[in-house]
Amino acid sequence: MEVEPLDTHKTVYSLGRIHGGDQQEFTYNMAKVATGLDKPTFAKYEQLLKGRRGVAIARMEGELCTACHIAMRPAVAARVRKNEELLTCDNCQRILYYVPPAAPEAAAEAPK
Repeated sequence: MEVEPLDTHKTVYSLGRIHGGDQQEFTYNMAKVATGLDKPTFAKYEQLLKGRRGVAIARMEGELCTACHIAMRPAVAARVRKNEELLTCDNCQRILYYVPPAAPEAAAEAPK
């Protein structure tokens, strides 16, 4: 069965989503998701992983990098929110991803 590679930014987003689990689960999921990365992106990921205490990817919350807690420039933050390209934190160089806030639950039905 051939695995169809994912778009790089979607792959990194997936890596970020699974990064919070335990190490064994992360390693397993990393192996699955990494098949969608091109070689230069995977090499950058591995380099960051080794040089940044095992954390190569950081979620952006608001306009802050959750790894180094430094605010992104507004233009960079806006691009990260789109999740359409690989962007790194200006301070710690980790690959950034953004998880949109959960949609509020549907409002109660209005009385008829």
